[in-house]
Amino acid sequence: MMNNEKSSPIENIYQKIDQNLINIGSNSLECETFFHSLWETAVKKNSDSKLINDIKKDYYLFTFRESIPLEDLEYYKERFKNTENSVLKVMYFNVLNKEKLDFDLILETFDYFFILYENALKSGNPISIKQSIDILNSSLEYALKLKNENMISKSLSKHVEFITEHIRLKNFNWAYLLVKSLFIIGKKHWDKVDESFIENIIKEVMKEKENGPKYFNGWKDWSNLLIQLYTLLGKHEKKKATLQTAADTLEQDFDEMVKKGELSHIKAGYYYNKIAEYRKKMNQSHRDMNDLMIKIKHHQKEGKKDMVVIKGSYEIPEKEIQKFVSRFEKKPTLEIIQLINEIPIISFETCVQARKSGSSDSFLEQIPHITYVNGLIKAKTVGNETIDTQAKWLFIEEMKLIIFKIGILFQKLGSQNDNFLDELNEFFGKSNNFTSTNKELMSYGIEKFRKKEYIAAIHVLIFQVEVILRNRLKDFGISDYIEKNGVQQYISLGNVLTKLHENHDLQENFLIFLDLFLSDQQFVNLRNKIAHGLTKIEEFNENNTVALIFILIKLVNSSERYLTTGK
Repeated sequence: MMNNEKSSPIENIYQKIDQNLINIGSNSLECETFFHSLWETAVKKNSDSKLINDIKKDYYLFTFRESIPLEDLEYYKERFKNTENSVLKVMYFNVLNKEKLDFDLILETFDYFFILYENALKSGNPISIKQSIDILNSSLEYALKLKNENMISKSLSKHVEFITEHIRLKNFNWAYLLVKSLFIIGKKHWDKVDESFIENIIKEVMKEKENGPKYFNGWKDWSNLLIQLYTLLGKHEKKKATLQTAADTLEQDFDEMVKKGELSHIKAGYYYNKIAEYRKKMNQSHRDMNDLMIKIKHHQKEGKKDMVVIKGSYEIPEKEIQKFVSRFEKKPTLEIIQLINEIPIISFETCVQARKSGSSDSFLEQIPHITYVNGLIKAKTVGNETIDTQAKWLFIEEMKLIIFKIGILFQKLGSQNDNFLDELNEFFGKSNNFTSTNKELMSYGIEKFRKKEYIAAIHVLIFQVEVILRNRLKDFGISDYIEKNGVQQYISLGNVLTKLHENHDLQENFLIFLDLFLSDQQFVNLRNKIAHGLTKIEEFNENNTVALIFILIKLVNSSERYLTTGK
């Protein structure tokens, strides 16, 4: 029996959540924050231990644990039956349906996919809409796997309904993602879609291009989809007209870039390949296009002089690489480590200013996250993301370029000095930041890096980074765990970095890099993805391993007295 102190409104919280009387959020980040706050409130109010444990289980639901205890699964099954909250219903479904398809579960959850999307659309939150697009698409995928015609028909009609609404609201980016998914997932089922719907999409997109900005944001993507839509309608002449419009748009943009002197060889390559693709689809020769392609190819050839391709992602002047590497050549390892430590982290404020001053009216800025133009940088336009978010993407891409250069440096140093990695390992071994066990793990990680076994190297090294960061926090007399209901729980790495920032430890731009690279769910988030088993195989690569070694050098160097601080 609960006492009066415990008989607070929080005891009825799940009843209100299940009846949709309380807004828990419209995306995983908002829901995680809601349940974390609810957990803290329940502990402070000395609530019933079962309620606290239930809240904790739902908080963990949104932290995407790799494995879930059997007793938690039983809890999620019971909650799945009781709740009418669309976000929770779908999240419980995802957990329970993880191992194999369950027809009854899919049937019971099916309508909630659409309710969740409607709520996300009402919220206007871009993160919520993006996540709900994936969920909406999964409704069609499940329907197709089960070969259930009623479910297929309903999912298609909902796609049509939401695409129509996005176009009405002029949200062409979201409409594009849904139309594209229909071509990918439901390609064989377009015959079930009314032709007037297809014609309306084409009409509104073309109207937006004609009446909107000089270059309709997203036209590059839409032009390809329009060609496919015209093909569905059997209007091949319209398809050719769209191809020609797309090619003309490229030509106009190209000429303008040439006049401004802003056309990089990377963009020239994009133009060349895209116009060649359109020309092939039109199955015709076009003198103006031919002339343009010759012009671009010449520009591309000129731009590529003395260029080296790095990891297939960047092209950098050979002289720039030589200049970078020459600073480290013929120097003792300890001095090389010091020089690596002194490599500056790009200024985040510079990225913010670059984004604010960068042009946002050209779809060509959507090709990479950043575009190098005469040695300068420009940010892309990213849907409805804020300036801050776009600046962070720009920041990450610039840091990737630095990591690429350091990776080349490691290759050259390794070829010139067989003992370089051993000496680097020795440097880490002298650090006071590690226990003997951590030093053994560091040695193991470096050895795996030498052997190009990046999966093992990253798994080991990333948690040595976390060890140092948590130890730094303890140096300020701040614990890296909190006690809840008599149980000790480690605070997240993101919170560790926040507390280090509050105590003015480490350089601010370096802390921003650590947060985006290791723990921010919107960005690289490498530590958390590895911890929860969400990392894609291609992310276990040389560049990410080099990034971790670079981070470790800066962290260890900033703590040791036998080298200068680096803060």
